[in-house]
Amino acid sequence: MIDTNPDKAYYGYNHVQKANEELAIDILLVTDELFRNSHVTTRKKYVDLVESVQNNGGKVYIFSSLHVSGTQLQQVSGVAAILRYPLPDIDQLETDAIYHSSDGDDTDDDINSPNPS
Repeated sequence: MIDTNPDKAYYGYNHVQKANEELAIDILLVTDELFRNSHVTTRKKYVDLVESVQNNGGKVYIFSSLHVSGTQLQQVSGVAAILRYPLPDIDQLETDAIYHSSDGDDTDDDINSPNPS
């Protein structure tokens, strides 16, 4: 998948979550280790991600951290997604969003204008 169409593979929670928001996930790959995390909030966010992908028609595969495939997946964040269609580079989208938000109307004419007496 990475060799043939790298735009259809995402790794890391933030990128995968963003792809999920776009309803682009066809297959979600998760290690079981994420569901055994000592932080309840971390476990909950991965359970929510799995449920959301399933509700949106995606398939979910959970890999054992005792198997070589689970170990390899854990080395690249423990979560990955194969997308239904390629998405633009998320890092580029985030950069564009920051640029556009700083390009907004941040002129504070009212604050700097003198008060009429």
